[in-house]
Amino acid sequence: MPRAERDDVTVPDAYKVFEDMYARGPLEGDVGTVEWQAKFVRTALEDCLEEMRMQVHGDLQNMHLELVRQFQIQQTEIQAQLQGYAGKQMALVEEVEDLRAENRRLRENAGNNILWRD
Repeated sequence: MPRAERDDVTVPDAYKVFEDMYARGPLEGDVGTVEWQAKFVRTALEDCLEEMRMQVHGDLQNMHLELVRQFQIQQTEIQAQLQGYAGKQMALVEEVEDLRAENRRLRENAGNNILWRD
């Protein structure tokens, strides 16, 4: 249920309902005090359960938001680490290319030197 709709729902205050029920007593349609007491207890329980449901819903929503926030923090940290590794890798690739070029030059020079010795 969207938040705006949930705010519009009014949950009766149990104490107000209790006071009204006790002030009026059993309704004429009620069959004896046992049914009236059962209705009274049911109303009290429904009020308490609705309140608890709203609290649990809010707690779950807050936990979900916290999880999303933690995942975003983790994602940012991992991205920073990967960018650092990518920079180091590029430097290593350049160094390897330079070393290969140097090896080629040395082999060519060594090959030329061998020819001059003979």
